[in-house]
Amino acid sequence: MKILGISGSPRRGGNTDFVLEEVLRSAEAEGADIELISIAGKTIYPCEACEFCAENKRCKHDDDVQGIYDKMLAADGIVMGAPVYFGNVPSQVKALIDRERVIWRQGKSLENKVGASVAVAWKWGHFNTLASLDGFMLTNKMMVVGLGGVPGLGLMVYAQKKDDAKNDEGTRENARNLGKRIVAAVKAVRKD
Repeated sequence: MKILGISGSPRRGGNTDFVLEEVLRSAEAEGADIELISIAGKTIYPCEACEFCAENKRCKHDDDVQGIYDKMLAADGIVMGAPVYFGNVPSQVKALIDRERVIWRQGKSLENKVGASVAVAWKWGHFNTLASLDGFMLTNKMMVVGLGGVPGLGLMVYAQKKDDAKNDEGTRENARNLGKRIVAAVKAVRKD
């Protein structure tokens, strides 16, 4: 079983990376093979709706997106995390989401993969960010898991400064529980 983490933070080593690492460590303890990729330093051009992918089964942009999608297609479970930038996902994450049509054009699918989302913010924007990440997964027919309760979406992390997530035991516990839920859901889907 392969669980992929995608950190949507344009900066490395912050709260989003830490929370995803914690989720993945927990999944690994449950028997999963794990990998974390970061969009930091990656080139991700926005979709131009040019329909090049419809005719050529690939995007006209030669950037890092296809490599990320290849890893997503190979995974059984995917946890996507993003910091909140002005009430939603950073532009790099939105560009990654928008470019997903190339997967369909290649005749491939993320259907029945397990997905989970993480939003990291100081005060506000969690709901929109989680909705964007979960919307991407649901549009691709993935099965989205969370921790239950309110809001019922993914994991909301409150952090203002670097290491706030690391220094909050509740955040660490929630991240570990999310990792366990992802693995349990993958096992249920695969009927392991």
